[in-house]
Amino acid sequence: ARYTERAMGMTTTCLLAAFLLFHQPEAKVAKAIPVTCVSKGERHNFESRRGTAIEIETRLREHGVRSDKAVMAVLVNSWFECGWNKNEAYMDSNHAWSVGVFQLNDKGLGGGMSIAARKDVERSVSQLVRSRNFQAWVKNVDRMSVYDAAYHFSKMVLRPARGHGKRAETARRW
Repeated sequence: ARYTERAMGMTTTCLLAAFLLFHQPEAKVAKAIPVTCVSKGERHNFESRRGTAIEIETRLREHGVRSDKAVMAVLVNSWFECGWNKNEAYMDSNHAWSVGVFQLNDKGLGGGMSIAARKDVERSVSQLVRSRNFQAWVKNVDRMSVYDAAYHFSKMVLRPARGHGKRAETARRW
């Protein structure tokens, strides 16, 4: 009986490991955002970079984010920060680099990360979801409207100098 239990446990463990290894969470939110939600001038970039949005959503889901509202708020903010351009980088007035899909800053969430790491979507999402502010925000996101979720993600997690309300308006349009 002990051998059977051990064998059953190993089988269950192997099946679970195979499921986790091969299961790709579905990126349904990023695929569903209509191109008409952005201006005509932004539509080419929106469609050509949708793959980056799908990658962001997939990584969020892999980290346990189940809320479509949370995913939408993160995608809105990423679009607002860089138009889903993972190679976007600029030096701000404090001489700190803001880089990647979340514009992670040397003096903020991107502290200690190389520029290459901040351009990598998987590593950027991992850095983001591990932050204390993200954990606090995501626990309360389902109690908020999409407008408020995008606004509070900007204000609490990314913490750019300005533009919180504009992001929330974008979330309302989407």
